[in-house]
Order: sequence, then structure tokens, then C-alpha cells
Amino acid sequence: MESLLIRLPLIRPFFRICPLPCYLWRKHTSDGGALVTQRGVVWDTVAGATADVQKTSDGTGSGSYVSHVTGLTPGETYYLRAYAINVADTSYGEERIFTTLDSVLVPR
Repeated sequence: MESLLIRLPLIRPFFRICPLPCYLWRKHTSDGGALVTQRGVVWDTVAGATADVQKTSDGTGSGSYVSHVTGLTPGETYYLRAYAINVADTSYGEERIFTTLDSVLVPR
């Protein structure tokens, strides 16, 4: 019987992070040889956020996707990273740190 090696999905860095509301566009490049069953971004106010905390769920499979992160507190620093799950485990992308704006000035 042949054995099949399943690897973790490969995550590319974020293409863009915008201010509140926060939208992120990202892409992972490899599914590791198995269907990605869930993908999105995770965030927390401490480093090392995991899919067990706050997360988006942005579909399945490989390719580009947009995440909409909600519920962020103005003036707070967040640690955010992409994730993808397949049968092997959960894979995380590079962690990004950003601080939300305290307020937004709207021109008259």
C-alpha cells in the first residue's frame, strides 16, 4: 500500500491591510496536497493568535480571498495572521502587527 504525504498549506504574506473597518486580501499558494477545509485570518491583542480565538472563516480551497475583520477596538494594537486548515493540521502565515485608529476625521 502506498503512503501519501500530506503537508500543511503554504501561506503567503498579506497583500494589504486597511484601517477600520479592516479588510485584508490574501492568498495561500499550496494546499499541501489535501483540500483546505477552512481559511481566513485570526487576531488577538497578544502575539501568537490561533484559530481557537477570534477568526474569520473565508471559504475553502486554495487561491485568493478577502477577509473582513470586525469588532476591533479603536486605539488598540492587534496581532493578526492568516490561517488555512487541511487534514494535516492548521498552518499560519506571518504575523502582522497593527494599531487601529483612535478616530477618523471626515473632511467637510
